Amino acid sequence: MNDTHSNTYEERQKSLNKAEARFEFFCEGKGIWYCRMGFDETNDPVPMFWKIHPLIRSLPDYLMVYKEKLCYVHVKGSNKLKVHDLGQYVIFHRLYCDKETPMLIAFCFEDGGKPIFKSIRWIEQAVLTLKPKIFPTDKKEYYELPM
Repeated sequence: MNDTHSNTYEERQKSLNKAEARFEFFCEGKGIWYCRMGFDETNDPVPMFWKIHPLIRSLPDYLMVYKEKLCYVHVKGSNKLKVHDLGQYVIFHRLYCDKETPMLIAFCFEDGGKPIFKSIRWIEQAVLTLKPKIFPTDKKEYYELPM
């Protein structure tokens, strides 16, 4: 099963998060230290997850040591980023991140290439020139980021 925006939430929860599996494979292959930080909705779902504050629900997926820094990492399987999620990431970044502990988004696509790491600051600048689109399934706004 694909882990795309076209699948329902329930369908996505029943299958392996392919983007996270690709991220872990990349880290293990490069000898990069990482550990799970955020919620694992597939292997260890939280009952009534929707009742958790949005900022807590949006915790980064992983911690990793990358380029001599301890990084917070969100893993994405596509270049589509919900406007609401970006807002939560920006809040987290401003509260908890600095030059030595940045927050990155790891875009791990199905093409088998290595993850594309982008900083929150890069994304904030990129969306300034983008018009939000709307997912047909849940009507939520998203940005389609240039890679």
